[in-house]
Amino acid sequence: MDLIGQMKNMDMFRKFLREDVSHMCPYPFIPQKPPAFPVEETGFSASAPEKEGIPSSVIESYFRELDGEKDCHPHSVMILRHGKLIARGDWAPYTYQLPHAMYSFSKSVVSLAVGIAKEEGLLSEDDLLTSYYPYKPAPFRSSRMGEVTLRHLLTMTSGAVFAEAGSVAEKDWIRGFLMGDCAYEPGTKFSYNSMNTYMLSAVLRKVTGVSLTEYLTPRLYEPLGMKPPYWETCPMGIEKGGWGLYLTPPEMAKLGQLMLQKGRWKVNGKEKQLVPAEWIETATDGHIPTGKDGIAYGYGYQFWSFEKTGYQFSGMFGQRVVVLPRRDMVIAITAGSQEIFTDRIAKITASYFGEGAPEYGDGPIVAKPGAHRSLRKVLESLEAFPEYGSPAEEKLTLREKLFFASRSQALEGGIRRLDGKRYRLEKTSGAQASLLPMLISCLTNNFPFTPSEAEFHLTREEVKVMFTGPGGEKACIFAGLDGTPRTLSLTLNGEPFWVGASARLALDEDSRLVLKICLSFLETPCAEELKCIFYEDEERREDGCLLLRFREMPDAAAAGKMLSDLFTGEDENQAALRERIRTSVRHLFEPKLKGKILESQEDSQGMDTTGETLPETPGPEPLPGKQESPSAGTL
Repeated sequence: MDLIGQMKNMDMFRKFLREDVSHMCPYPFIPQKPPAFPVEETGFSASAPEKEGIPSSVIESYFRELDGEKDCHPHSVMILRHGKLIARGDWAPYTYQLPHAMYSFSKSVVSLAVGIAKEEGLLSEDDLLTSYYPYKPAPFRSSRMGEVTLRHLLTMTSGAVFAEAGSVAEKDWIRGFLMGDCAYEPGTKFSYNSMNTYMLSAVLRKVTGVSLTEYLTPRLYEPLGMKPPYWETCPMGIEKGGWGLYLTPPEMAKLGQLMLQKGRWKVNGKEKQLVPAEWIETATDGHIPTGKDGIAYGYGYQFWSFEKTGYQFSGMFGQRVVVLPRRDMVIAITAGSQEIFTDRIAKITASYFGEGAPEYGDGPIVAKPGAHRSLRKVLESLEAFPEYGSPAEEKLTLREKLFFASRSQALEGGIRRLDGKRYRLEKTSGAQASLLPMLISCLTNNFPFTPSEAEFHLTREEVKVMFTGPGGEKACIFAGLDGTPRTLSLTLNGEPFWVGASARLALDEDSRLVLKICLSFLETPCAEELKCIFYEDEERREDGCLLLRFREMPDAAAAGKMLSDLFTGEDENQAALRERIRTSVRHLFEPKLKGKILESQEDSQGMDTTGETLPETPGPEPLPGKQESPSAGTL
């Protein structure tokens, strides 16, 4: 890498380690994210599992096992067989109706665009990258960079040293990539680097004359019945390519089914070849060894293998579509997993539907009595954070009923004592403490205000909290205390996010009133838990104290691994820096604020200006128009 690039990276590392994360990027934050509008249909015909040759009991066991893996945090899962939707499960408050951040899943969509562009004669895998940028910056270009082809970018074998960290430190990503060196001769080694895919996106922009989204809309999105999705762009206005795409689970499933059908799709009643079949064969053959064992042992053109006969679109924290040609199946998954890539969800999926799983017939089979009803019950009961739900009254023992009744009486006084109270907050640790999870902030350069005041309003069913920033910025959240998440649109730094919010009120072991609020950012893998502890400081003889703790999922350990890999890559000589980053991350991702009570404030003041609730959401369903599960709707 050039000397200037090294200096920028050093400055970025220094800011990160002293927790000055909001000033890491050399370019200002500009809101990009548009509001998301829920979809109402999946776009697939529903069918019972038995009609497609799989017992409902197998599907039920699969969902039960996913639900039991609490570190995986599945959000939505759709299963297709023979092109039919045989099961769909949403872990409330998450839903298939909203787009979800795809992260590296985006790379596979770039690969499809490259295949289409090749078919149109716009480029070739053997083209030299520098042939598209002969003037930028020739005097300082390394000889190895001059050997990089589009094939090397597609297979992650370019060896380019300008990696994801460069996207934080550099405004002109094309310049940064081309001025950097290659760690080895291109084509000789696999080294995962999202900037390879960004350069493919940039080349596509150059040869087509339009954005990647504009290029794919008439060629891919519209034929598949998809609206043009949101795709984050770099500071120069080019789609990030290697990440930044948002898709709904049905859209993910459509891409998987398109791949299964070798690029063919029925458009207006006629079969049409959207992506060349030859390209799909090459892109998914996993001919590049990754050095990983198990599921993701091979890599093609921006596609990972899934064992030996399948392949996958794969994104960070559990976003994936698994395509299993031998079984004629597609499985679309969104999640908030603790693992970066191959997680327990992938392994469970392989155990039920992979190469070692039982054989399933292609034709219909007889359903066992009650199997459909049992599966439906499981699919309708999935919860992302069941600890925030209300315990089923009929399942409680007499002793448990008495306990909850006595606790309810104790909390009634707490609700009356807390309702209408306002607190001034003083930051005590962590560089940032905001409603937006730090992981989202770091990846998008969006660092909203740290609240300086918090005001609470409670009833038995709901809590409202108004957060105010130092400059008068406001953010209001509504969270259900009755076991039903509230769904709202929360705008932070000009970007709107759909959020599912649940709350719990309890007394801790010291009889302190504790309010826990879980904010599920429904379009991302992230959730954040706010723990509000109300207490008296006996040492200082102060009443009306508040301690506000922030904890997000995926937690500091998962985020630390992601950020340390982002900053240090695979460099074995940076182990000390990697460990220091992971240590610093805990303070960033688990900040806390202390507060002291101020005068009470009327409920009407400012409550309707910042939180917009979804219309018609009185029931447990988080979004209007939510459909029944496919298994329930067709049995």
